[in-house]
Amino acid sequence: MAKIIYIMGTGHSGSTLLDITLGSHPDIFNASEIGNFWRHALSARSNEAICSCGEPLDRCPIWAGRVERWQALSGEPDLRAYRAFNDRFARLSNWSGIIRAGQTKSPDFERYARANRALFEMTQKASQRNAITDSSKSPARALALSVDPDIDLFVIHLVRDARAVAWSHLKRENRRRAQGRKASSFGVLGTVFEWLMINTAGNRLRARLPAGRSALIRYEAWIKDPLPIFEQLGQQMGLDLATPLAESLRARVITNRSHIFNGNHIRLNETLTLRLDTDWQTALSANQQRLAMAISGGMMRSFGYR
Repeated sequence: MAKIIYIMGTGHSGSTLLDITLGSHPDIFNASEIGNFWRHALSARSNEAICSCGEPLDRCPIWAGRVERWQALSGEPDLRAYRAFNDRFARLSNWSGIIRAGQTKSPDFERYARANRALFEMTQKASQRNAITDSSKSPARALALSVDPDIDLFVIHLVRDARAVAWSHLKRENRRRAQGRKASSFGVLGTVFEWLMINTAGNRLRARLPAGRSALIRYEAWIKDPLPIFEQLGQQMGLDLATPLAESLRARVITNRSHIFNGNHIRLNETLTLRLDTDWQTALSANQQRLAMAISGGMMRSFGYR
């Protein structure tokens, strides 16, 4: 089976950009948020959606016939029933249950593991790559994959300044309101609490993994100077990341060769520029920034933020 490179962290931390950058490597297929495969496949307009390659999903060389291929490999006849099971199994509130299920090889764990191995096998066969990214971000999903001995897993814990995450979330919700669409009421407070919860779980997950099976990356560091970050990552993974990507990383322009079926709109861009977004420093009020630091300051400092 292919090596699985799992990108873990909160939303609005740059996971799509990191995923696409990794996927521009000739030996890596970036499957993006493939943990949403079942939810997306059940959506009313799934086959009408456009893959980032520019083709409708039902004509994309990677994803056409994806449900039938996954069912054949997994032995799961009912997509809707499996999606409900998957959503119950891999959640943060079931952390101890996931560990226990993996240790005892419970029927629930075996079902989850078989379905996900089938998903990765299907993707590897279609892409013909030796490594696959999964940027589903959830620490609970990372935990569930980590307790399967048949999955060769490497976890990238991607962190970003909580204040930047809060501003990115607010910006998206403001845009939705302006378009007359439903928007969440999380605000700075809710977003930063979620940041704290996800990254606490991320730290717990990394502490469980064997040495050399995970890496902590700050969004700001890899955007500012990506080449040494990729050199270090490659050494830990046993994969030469830097040499094939050196030219594009130095130019800070990434050619998008991906087949991403859902997620961030930047997936549809032909090229992406690595540019540090610091708008939060002026867009968030002083009170909002103080609130964010009051909640997340201890963990922020442990990640090197001030």
